[in-house]
Amino acid sequence: MAPFIARYVLGRPPEICDLCSCDDCGLMFFRTRYDDAEIVRLYAGYREERYLAVRHGFEPWYTRKFNDDIGSPVGVAPRQQGYRAALTAHTDVGTIGSVLDYAGDQGQLMAGGPGRELFVFDISGATPVEGVIGIADEGDLDDRVFDVVLMCEIVEHFSEPSAQVKRVAKYVRPGGLLYIEVPDEQFRLEAIPRAPWYAAYLRRLARGRLGLLLLDFWSTGFRVKFRAIPPLGFAKQHEHLNYFDVKSLTHLVLGAGLEVLECSTARTTGAVVALCRKGAEADVVAGGS
Repeated sequence: MAPFIARYVLGRPPEICDLCSCDDCGLMFFRTRYDDAEIVRLYAGYREERYLAVRHGFEPWYTRKFNDDIGSPVGVAPRQQGYRAALTAHTDVGTIGSVLDYAGDQGQLMAGGPGRELFVFDISGATPVEGVIGIADEGDLDDRVFDVVLMCEIVEHFSEPSAQVKRVAKYVRPGGLLYIEVPDEQFRLEAIPRAPWYAAYLRRLARGRLGLLLLDFWSTGFRVKFRAIPPLGFAKQHEHLNYFDVKSLTHLVLGAGLEVLECSTARTTGAVVALCRKGAEADVVAGGS
């Protein structure tokens, strides 16, 4: 478990976690999940000063600039390109009235359209960008539906991704669209030792700070570049609990009762994206927008 998560969310030393892989759909996931109270501790005030200070203390490479670059216009532009291309390929974007970005930070991804009314719900308290209306309380979404709903870079965080996708799908009007984006972070599991000595090694490593920090940096960089865990390295349970590929994301949205119009790896970002349609025969939520 990432030392940052152990301290900031759980208030205890890092512990050993099981990393699992589904032989059916291919989903990789950590067995340890976060409950509702832990989720609130992690995401309320997300990426604000206290969050950044604690995380930087355990991950010196995670700086304010690094964080800001993620949501900057330059950082978001390739994702916007992929989102708009998917919509254009499957619908007349001129007919899109209302759009909701669920847990969408400042609503940067949908800024500039399409859609005549743009809304973002996020518990972090982030200030929406110009042209986007913020919704701070999920209760304010009750009895509302939207032409398009986005779930971008969040499904990998959920302890119960299937239940959460079904829950958010209720905000999509019948015949409307749900757009999901998840990072492609799967890697080869074969290099992770399964012997008792490795578990003992990890427990010993978790008791130190400098050695853990150095091995964390080495393991993360190697995994990102080569999609594998290096010798004496480790996979780290951080904010992302689930690692999807095209097959497992397709399985997820089909299980939510949605029609998959497209599920693929985006050329612009390398992320796995799915555009889904909610059945027109679904019950209309009373008082929809």
